[in-house]
Amino acid sequence: MNSRTILRRRRHRRNHDYSNQDIRNAIALIRRRQCSIRQAAQAYNIPRTTLTTYLSRLQKLVVTETMQPHEEQTLHDWMTDCCKRGFTVRKRCVEAAAELLMKKGGGGVRKQQPFGDAGQYEAFLKRWLAVEAEKERKFVGAVPDWFAHIEAYLAETHSLEIMNDSSRVFLCDEFKFKERMDIPSSIKDALTDANMLYTVTAAGDVLQPLIVYPYKGEIPDQIVKAAPRNCAIVPQQHGTVTPKILIAYLKKVLQKYLEQCHIATPVIMFVDESQIDPTMELTSTCKNLGIILLGLSCQVLKPTINLFRGLATGWSTEVNNWCATGDGRTFSIIECARIMQLVNQRYIQREEICRDFGDSALFPWNRAADCQDEEQELERFLEDFDDDDDDDEDYTMDEDAMREYMEVTKPAEVPVEEASTPPIAADTKISLRYDEFDKLLGSELAQKLDKDFGSATAMFSSRAERALFDIYRRFREAAGPAVVGPNRKNAVIEVVEIIDD
Repeated sequence: MNSRTILRRRRHRRNHDYSNQDIRNAIALIRRRQCSIRQAAQAYNIPRTTLTTYLSRLQKLVVTETMQPHEEQTLHDWMTDCCKRGFTVRKRCVEAAAELLMKKGGGGVRKQQPFGDAGQYEAFLKRWLAVEAEKERKFVGAVPDWFAHIEAYLAETHSLEIMNDSSRVFLCDEFKFKERMDIPSSIKDALTDANMLYTVTAAGDVLQPLIVYPYKGEIPDQIVKAAPRNCAIVPQQHGTVTPKILIAYLKKVLQKYLEQCHIATPVIMFVDESQIDPTMELTSTCKNLGIILLGLSCQVLKPTINLFRGLATGWSTEVNNWCATGDGRTFSIIECARIMQLVNQRYIQREEICRDFGDSALFPWNRAADCQDEEQELERFLEDFDDDDDDDEDYTMDEDAMREYMEVTKPAEVPVEEASTPPIAADTKISLRYDEFDKLLGSELAQKLDKDFGSATAMFSSRAERALFDIYRRFREAAGPAVVGPNRKNAVIEVVEIIDD
């Protein structure tokens, strides 16, 4: 055999004779991780670039075809149900639900993340929003009219009568120390990211709170031993109430409370939709326990505003008393559960909770019966006034007609004698007390100003709100940076009223 024959054979081998079945077998070996791309290319006489190209195309197909039609329909139904219950559709929640459906369905090797990029997620949202069934009940952002939206859902599920029983209306809300401006920084530094979950009823009852300690693993033994008996505690690295923590709390605390008090199910529970993600596991657990979980919008005044104010005052007072009774001892996270028990016993008022539920219009449910009639009347008025039949052009007056209209509607000039009053000074000083200013603000606006005071990027909707914030800031500065509570209410400032000529 001469050298030409060997070279001819080598050239023939470089042509890479392979079939489609060889490509399938090689890709199967690679995906089962039985060999590498180089080994598969040598075994089946396939170029490595060809196998790499086929594998990349296959990965793209896996990304776009991860969900089966029935899985996508199930996800669509879940998203619509979340919207009906007042929860905003978020990408992280949709991805988690899609991954759960894919794990349950199986179906071979599929990518863990259903939506590889933002474009695929946007396409999925468009398909969901394009479905005509209940199209007006779907939304991605905030709910336009929260009360009307929730009332429609309760009427649809025949659950509106639950709102007549105060013992069956619950509210879960987080008491975050680091976000409270009325708690001294020494306490917040000691508790770091500790968080508490409070559950109250419209009847004024308070369930056993949940303390979320900022630990990644187990809670240290010192904290567990110092906590009172039957105290609900759980670790979480960032002190966040995750859906899994809420599920465990509902099963161990809320279900036990319903059984002991013989409260009929289903019950309604409001949660802050910006704090709790309505996962599929949470939705399924609530249905099994007989809980109608509703997302509370920022449009609604929370019934826990005055409750949390009292708790903040109690924490400041009780921690100072605890430190004063000892010989130079300092407060730490170990005493968190013990102090919480004292604060709950001394600073929670049942009548105040009932009054706050009424102020928030959650109980009694204060959805005005004639509100819909007023909206329809306004809509009919606008339709009659704005005639859009002529080439979609709005009605406009010409200059002559406008001049004639102004002359007819011009009020008659009545001579008025000038009063002999002394001229008004340009600047008038007014003394104002903080308790008077607090009554004028109201609880909702006062809480917003309290939150904006500690924010470096506070945003204001109007010049009037900016002026109120400036007055509030002057009260805080007059009272001193470390003064909170009653001492700040005694503060008096002079407000200069600018009177334009």
